[in-house]
Amino acid sequence: LAAERLRLPPSQCLVIEDSVGGVLSAAGAGCSCIALAAHDDAEALDAAGATVVVESLLSLTLSAAYDGGHVISTDEGDFYFPPPATQLDDAGGS
Repeated sequence: LAAERLRLPPSQCLVIEDSVGGVLSAAGAGCSCIALAAHDDAEALDAAGATVVVESLLSLTLSAAYDGGHVISTDEGDFYFPPPATQLDDAGGS
């Protein structure tokens, strides 16, 4: 729903979640997901499809990439997110 409202494909959206249900929703929609292991077990969040699981949002560093995308750095490594290509038109296509 959020991707629709932003008129972006889910593959270009990043979700931050703290529950297995939220991670399942994000992954099922085709979004990348940073999972915060605050309420649920880190292994369960990973198994649900999280792109990366962190213990604290303070462990994230966001920086701009040379091409307009973004890099999120964590203790687990760097994760690149490309710049949005184009917004979806009102019919849902690109």
